[in-house]
Amino acid sequence: MNAQHLERLQAERQKLLNEINHHKSRVEAITERLSGLDLAISVLGQQDLVVAGERTIMRRTRGSVKDTVISLIQNHAENGLTATEVVSVAHEQGIELDRGSVSSLLSKLKAANVLQLNGSRYKPAQSAPIVVMATRAVA
Repeated sequence: MNAQHLERLQAERQKLLNEINHHKSRVEAITERLSGLDLAISVLGQQDLVVAGERTIMRRTRGSVKDTVISLIQNHAENGLTATEVVSVAHEQGIELDRGSVSSLLSKLKAANVLQLNGSRYKPAQSAPIVVMATRAVA
């Protein structure tokens, strides 16, 4: 093999490696996009769509409400949140929660030592990590 032939082979090899890297990048981008779509489908699968007048409301199922409430409390762990504030913060994020359901859920999470109550403010319990309790699915 002469030097020219070897150079052409190396150039062709580099071209193929570049093409492989290009396709790997595309596969990674598509995989990320698929993950995002799976997440969106999962979130929508946890919600019931209710038509109220001219607007459509996404009503969260019990498991989804619990996850949302726990997440909001964790995100405001330093000062905690009242039941009303949980509903308000969720509303600001485009999530509609029922005040009565939130209050009931907060009481259950406190009884299960998942949350602690300081005055009227709920915070994550110091003694136990936040865990998601099992609930029945709402049909």
